Amino acid sequence: MKCPNCRNENPPRVEHCTCGYAFPPGLMTGSYLTVPEIYAGDVAAVASTYNSTVIAHRFGALLIDALILAAMLAYPYLVLGLQRAWPLAAFVGSLYFVALEGRWGATLGKVAMRLRVVDGRGRAPGYLAALVRMVLRAIELNPLLAGIPAGLVALLSASKQRMGDMLAGTYVLYVDDIRRVRGTGPIPAAPAPSEK
Repeated sequence: MKCPNCRNENPPRVEHCTCGYAFPPGLMTGSYLTVPEIYAGDVAAVASTYNSTVIAHRFGALLIDALILAAMLAYPYLVLGLQRAWPLAAFVGSLYFVALEGRWGATLGKVAMRLRVVDGRGRAPGYLAALVRMVLRAIELNPLLAGIPAGLVALLSASKQRMGDMLAGTYVLYVDDIRRVRGTGPIPAAPAPSEK
């Protein structure tokens, strides 16, 4: 079982890590790639089990979104020119990310990569959190910096959050793990009440 505190791998079903971290009763967090069982509502615990692969998948989702937006805006750029189409592009791009992530937790790129943006309870984050993520995205993923700030912060973050996620209180999880967090996937059974 992987410790979220020190990242050491422990034998399955231990109660304490060698660093002293106490695992919640019944919590099992398999290896670095899988989360077979998790308590409902423990979004941060799920996110902390991810390795750097999730960052690569998030980047892939962003590339897909960029291609979709480029296709949507190609005609206005051709007709209006780069200078006059820029405000329209900024508006459409902002609307794309805020509306889709705020309401459903996923852009088309994230759907393709089987990722979702969720709040601390495993639900779609809402429009305000999506707006915060989008504003910080413009800074973190600035083409002049090649997205390096976002990648470094997410890589160093225990729960693989970029700055926009931290400020918005959001996490990016795989679809299969969201069912566990929401309580619709495999979760350890609660102990039966004792009879007196």
